[in-house]
Amino acid sequence: MRRNEIHIKAHYCLCLLIAFFLPVYIHVVPVLIGLLTINWLVEGGFYEKLNSFKKNKSVWLFIAFYLFYLIGMLWTENIYVGGFDLQVKLSLLIFPLILSTTRSKTWEILLAFVYGCVLAGIICFVTATIHYVKTGENHFEYTFFSYVLHPTYFAMYIDFAIAVLIFSLNNHNPTRKEAVRLFAILFLTSIVILLASKTGTLLLAVIILLFAATQIFSHRKWMLGGAILLVSVSMFILAIKFFPYTINRIETSFHTFTHMKEITPHDSESMESNSERVLVWKSDLIAMKRNILIGTGTGDAEDELIGIYKEAGYTYLSEHQLNAHSQFFQSTITLGFFGGIILLLCFFVPVLISIRRKNFVYLVFLLVIIVNFSVESMLEVQAGVMFYAFFNSLLFLQAKTKPDS
Repeated sequence: MRRNEIHIKAHYCLCLLIAFFLPVYIHVVPVLIGLLTINWLVEGGFYEKLNSFKKNKSVWLFIAFYLFYLIGMLWTENIYVGGFDLQVKLSLLIFPLILSTTRSKTWEILLAFVYGCVLAGIICFVTATIHYVKTGENHFEYTFFSYVLHPTYFAMYIDFAIAVLIFSLNNHNPTRKEAVRLFAILFLTSIVILLASKTGTLLLAVIILLFAATQIFSHRKWMLGGAILLVSVSMFILAIKFFPYTINRIETSFHTFTHMKEITPHDSESMESNSERVLVWKSDLIAMKRNILIGTGTGDAEDELIGIYKEAGYTYLSEHQLNAHSQFFQSTITLGFFGGIILLLCFFVPVLISIRRKNFVYLVFLLVIIVNFSVESMLEVQAGVMFYAFFNSLLFLQAKTKPDS
């Protein structure tokens, strides 16, 4: 086997492993990314890679976002936090650079991710079952159930895995495997409900509705689309009956956001997550106004927010040093107006491309990310950074070269 072939196979295997272990055991993924980078460097051929990178000019947008954080170190005061932030976000630089200069088998990598989500779901279910048999305690809800990741991130992963499975039925559907895929979709759906993630559950409903709509309006499969809607509605009715915890959390969120003006600083002393988020967002707006031009700098956003929490009397928020609870707000506070615009462009351009190419898998991925970025600072932890950077780069480059997913 030639040296070049070894590097190509190593790249392929490492991408499969990254996709698989993201939901199963995320702590090993940074090691795999390091090995992927070393393989890319040792492979050489930088002249060809440079030409390939030049041809994929659109991917420069994603790298520019990371470079903004690098430039933001020039005026940050908290150098240590800024340096750590650059380390956490390094995937935003690595994946666009490597994947734009190498060939990747997108479908196989997506399938490896789905396998990982199924295995992670099995691990959670088996662990909760063993705990119930031993102690009689119910660990089939929310954080008690999510042994592999925080429920919000795990639900986000599974939502995307479900999207991969249901939208691939049109393109990769050998008859003998359809039943297995449908069973996997039902199993992963049950995991999302058990995770009781508000965002994850609502996104799951949207994904199913989008798939039903594509079957009815794009593929003229009226019976299949209707059957999907009927089964989905039936499942959610059963979920309301047998898993009231999930539905109660969604109802609480709805009530909170429809009564935002009634939330006062005194609520921060006995903080419920939805009220907490509302007060944080109010603080975000103040922080953005104060730093609208160039932002606080890469390492100072948290210090700025804590200062605002203290000024407003948000005791709980300041004691727990909460971030912006929205990546769009977080990045704008950190990098200013232009940094926020760059982040928006990182979604606007891919959305246009995915719609133009009718790449529904990529479009749903972007929808999942945009919604989660709106309510969580996903790029402040590696579980969010690695997931977004890896699959966004992979799907973006695939969408640029093929009309369909």
